[in-house]
Amino acid sequence: MAYNGPASNLVKTRSLKSKILDLAQTSIFQVRVKPPAEVLRFLRHEMRGSDLTDDSLDNIYLLCHDAKLPATSLATHDVTDDYQGVTEKLAYRRIYDESIDLTFYVDHNYKVIELFDGWIDYISGLGVTGTRDQYKSVPTPFRFAYPDSYRDNIYLTKFEKDLSRSTSLGYTFIKAYPSSMISIPVTYGASDILRCTVSFTYVRYVRERVMDTAASRGYSTQQLIGRGFITRDNIPAWMNGWSQSDIDKFISAQNNTSASSGRHQDL
Repeated sequence: MAYNGPASNLVKTRSLKSKILDLAQTSIFQVRVKPPAEVLRFLRHEMRGSDLTDDSLDNIYLLCHDAKLPATSLATHDVTDDYQGVTEKLAYRRIYDESIDLTFYVDHNYKVIELFDGWIDYISGLGVTGTRDQYKSVPTPFRFAYPDSYRDNIYLTKFEKDLSRSTSLGYTFIKAYPSSMISIPVTYGASDILRCTVSFTYVRYVRERVMDTAASRGYSTQQLIGRGFITRDNIPAWMNGWSQSDIDKFISAQNNTSASSGRHQDL
């Protein structure tokens, strides 16, 4: 049987650069973690005073500092009798990670903490079957919510700055919900940005290739321009065919709209 491995050969530096230096970056990604409707109604109740508007949720998504693309593996069993002296491992089941950890910068109004800690409040019944004052007493009744009311899909999109020629990887985590929040240290030492790490349990994930449009990542066009992903020299595919003058006018108009609204696009 002929050997089908790679042959020894010389590669020019110019060719090598084009093949191995155009690599994906770790720092360009987006998450979308929107609670189910029942949880949102609970979080937005006037008695909680959290003011978690849709705009607030969009800003929280942008505050995600750290995430991990999910791992997967195959469960195998040993086959020892097919060939003499050989043990084969054959797959019989796919194994998914049980959770994904997301770390968020905490805003000065603590809406990040209110979102995820409040989500867990709803699941455990705090504020539903008993008030916060009742929970300050040790003997407090509780009743957990039904899973369908607090689980929903969450999304992680990995993309690159060059929107004009790249596609994205989209991960959908099925039936996810926050199962734990890691303790957040505060100290009188040197100040640092407060971070909140939340662990989400999910059933499985589905990976797919996503066409690189603003809507596919949940970014508005203003946010893409504000974060520098759309410039006069780096435009997405849907702007192909535009004249340079039209591109400049469009970017200028979006920047003016952003400035007049007072919203921070580059978080």
